Amino acid sequence: MHSGTGASCIYPLLGCALRSDWEFAATDIDAKNLKYARDNVRRNKLDSRIQIVESAPSKPLIPLGDIGLPESVDFTMCNPPFYESRDELISAARAKQRPPFSACTGAEVEMITAGGEVAFVTRMIKESAKLRDRVQWYTSMVGKLSSVATLLNILHEEGNKNWAVAEFVQGSKTRRWAIGWSWMDYRPRADVARPQGQSIPKHLLPFPPEFTFHCPPSTPLSTTIDAVNFSIAALDVYWCWNSDTCTGLGFARGNAWSRHARRQMKKQDIKKAQTKTAAAGASASPEMDSEDSGAKPAGFAPGKQDEGAEFGFKVSVRGVMEGQVEVAVRWVKGFDAVIFESFCGFLKRKVERGE
Repeated sequence: MHSGTGASCIYPLLGCALRSDWEFAATDIDAKNLKYARDNVRRNKLDSRIQIVESAPSKPLIPLGDIGLPESVDFTMCNPPFYESRDELISAARAKQRPPFSACTGAEVEMITAGGEVAFVTRMIKESAKLRDRVQWYTSMVGKLSSVATLLNILHEEGNKNWAVAEFVQGSKTRRWAIGWSWMDYRPRADVARPQGQSIPKHLLPFPPEFTFHCPPSTPLSTTIDAVNFSIAALDVYWCWNSDTCTGLGFARGNAWSRHARRQMKKQDIKKAQTKTAAAGASASPEMDSEDSGAKPAGFAPGKQDEGAEFGFKVSVRGVMEGQVEVAVRWVKGFDAVIFESFCGFLKRKVERGE
């Protein structure tokens, strides 16, 4: 969904051109913009995939209920009015050292709003806090770097723990920024959520969702793969390894790798084994001399392994150069960065020791 699509309706048109299965709802409050947007959609023969919706300043910026959208929407996007007043707009234009390369074609309602971009996006944040996971990701562009910090503070006040930031650089003159946030617990990749080498201060970036370490020199790739699989399979987690890609996906209901959790799991496995042995009429209790009991976690339904999981992770192993093996861990689900850090530390210790 695109809030404030403008006369060109450019983002829905581009999105549908690049993704054959995408559909858009695009809103605007300006009658002339709406007319031109509908004409552009019609000329591009995308009437069946792009819905142009008339809105009003008093209506929600994300009017899911008003326009009959599906129960779940993939994302919303917005290029908000940057300025609080015409005076601010004129002042910003005069402050530029050189004239613009192209003429400004935006209507006044697209460029000016009470409170500027911060107030506009704050409205979106407040609305999103009520809609929650009806939208997977909420996003908006902003024209000032200072707005990024202000809006992230507002997000954090609302209790959000999953956000992303980005910077767009057009040539050497124009810079814009974007923020995205989700009330769901699926984490984006690092290159999406916290791009490197840009002007965004590090304290505004989300926690790094990826951790990489290298095995001791000359460690065989197969040895590392075995260590990764053995260490994780011994835990009370869902774990699936793809030997073709040397990548595994796992989900846990909490910290299943702490000493306490592993001791509890071992006790449960011994108790189950004793019960099974007693039922078979055997008199001796089995000896459990390894943390890898081979037990399978209960409750992870096929195809729904992530449901109820507090933490999700992906582990990949690859040879990066002769005699050097790299293990990469990516945080794919959850809100608690401490759990992610703890798991990375656990796996690194196990692999380095060859356990």
